[in-house]
Amino acid sequence: MQNNKTLRILLVVVGCIIFNWVFNSLHKTSSLHARQNFFNQAIVDQTKEIGLHPNNAADYRSRGMSYLSRSATVSGIDATTDLNKAINDFTKAIELDPNDVYAYSFRADGYDGLAAISLKQSDSIKQNALVQGYFIRAIADYTDAINLKPDDSAIYFKRSIIYLSMKDYDSAWKDIHKAQELGAKISPLILDGLKKASGREN
Repeated sequence: MQNNKTLRILLVVVGCIIFNWVFNSLHKTSSLHARQNFFNQAIVDQTKEIGLHPNNAADYRSRGMSYLSRSATVSGIDATTDLNKAINDFTKAIELDPNDVYAYSFRADGYDGLAAISLKQSDSIKQNALVQGYFIRAIADYTDAINLKPDDSAIYFKRSIIYLSMKDYDSAWKDIHKAQELGAKISPLILDGLKKASGREN
């Protein structure tokens, strides 16, 4: 039970890291309301672009990123709805451009977000088949992204967190080491959590 609690805490922390990175890469604002308004307008504009260019993978990926980012500013069914819309857009982007590495990576982030929401409603990761399904899909997408861009440390790091959540500690450590090899600075909180969960130092 303690391990499950630790994993849930780590998921929340990593989720915050991921979403904050997306926020900063898209727009800097001082309030939650301002961020929501920004993403609302971005989605309107991106939807217009998709109407004009329905076969442009980048437009679907951009709108998917806006849905993904907006999901972090809302809660409950609104967050779930935005995550599913993001996943649908990333799926369309991949359909149009199978080599779009970030569409795979961000779609995996969407599945991770859905897993985090589902975990709040379950006391056991192992018993929650829905969560496991999201984890498996996220692993598959991160792996596809790594195959397309094997030098991206962030993707190895994000996949390591999914492995940690699934209690596949050997794979989690392997990805952490690869991310570090590629220059990533791993939070001591994450490393301490992995050490405690796995019962090993590295």
